[in-house]
Amino acid sequence: MTAPLFLRDPYMREAQARVTAHTAEGGIVLEASVFYPKGGGQPGDSGWLDWKGERHTIATAVKGDKGAIVLVPAEPVALPPVGAVVMQHLDWDRRHRHMRVHTALYLLS
Repeated sequence: MTAPLFLRDPYMREAQARVTAHTAEGGIVLEASVFYPKGGGQPGDSGWLDWKGERHTIATAVKGDKGAIVLVPAEPVALPPVGAVVMQHLDWDRRHRHMRVHTALYLLS
């Protein structure tokens, strides 16, 4: 299970976390995530991961098995190894636009 940091603080833009698994499709699972997974009509977050001088762009986040949040790399790359500590960075401008649209849709409804 991935701890959903965005529920505790939706304005959190970055956080460290440990890689706990890889998916068969090439996704990355962290112990805790600032990336909101797509679902219920809401798009998933994007951004990037930094670790040991490497940077990989994250195209989106999706829901995985048993409460996991899976980060989907923008292109096929060597994944950070299980156990590695990475720094997560959200594409904040995109997240904030999604938050504003989400709120506006509730007001219109």
